[in-house]
Amino acid sequence: MKKRLFASLLCLALCLGLLPGTAWANGDGGVEYIERGWDGSAVTEQPKTVDTYTPIDENTVTWNGSTTGGWYVAQGDITINQRVTVTGDVRLILTDGCTLTVNGGIQVAAGNSLTIYGQSDGADTMGKLTASITSENTAIYNAAIGGNTGETGGTLTVCGGAVEATVTVIDVSQSDPDTSQGNNNGSFAGDSYGAAIGGGGSETGTGGDGGTITISGGAVRAE
Repeated sequence: MKKRLFASLLCLALCLGLLPGTAWANGDGGVEYIERGWDGSAVTEQPKTVDTYTPIDENTVTWNGSTTGGWYVAQGDITINQRVTVTGDVRLILTDGCTLTVNGGIQVAAGNSLTIYGQSDGADTMGKLTASITSENTAIYNAAIGGNTGETGGTLTVCGGAVEATVTVIDVSQSDPDTSQGNNNGSFAGDSYGAAIGGGGSETGTGGDGGTITISGGAVRAE
């Protein structure tokens, strides 16, 4: 009986050893992150752990504050090929070494918030979020992170991780010698009205306000 029990435990240990590693989680299955704030004179920092969360994959296009307490975790390399919508108060953890790419950007409109956390400060280790919108000769009105067309941006707080937000209109006439330039008959006719981070744009100049942006850690690039 003891031999059979030992063999069973050994088999279980070997099977567990073959499972994918989860270095971003603590021994109890929770995910660690760094909480940062401001005490009036300096940035405060406190390691914390969350036990209930939604793992992000390529189909996670609605981040809802009422789902798993609003906690979402990105691990590994993930690409989402459409715009993500944030509803309510959402908290995103970028685990070390992860790259989360959202082609289409992230809608965070007024009344909603997105807080981004990392697990470390090293440029070569911290997780990365890239939210981008790219079009060819077509105007862009949505913000890469923020409001849709004409919308005021919500609240974005970056406590950690590397966050990059870009809005790019490609002038295909520059690379196509057969395309005439200087008019709208097949040449460059687009512009970027939306912010990289903030409010959505409008051709009439009545775009949305930028919202609230707080950066207490990590690295942010917006263009």
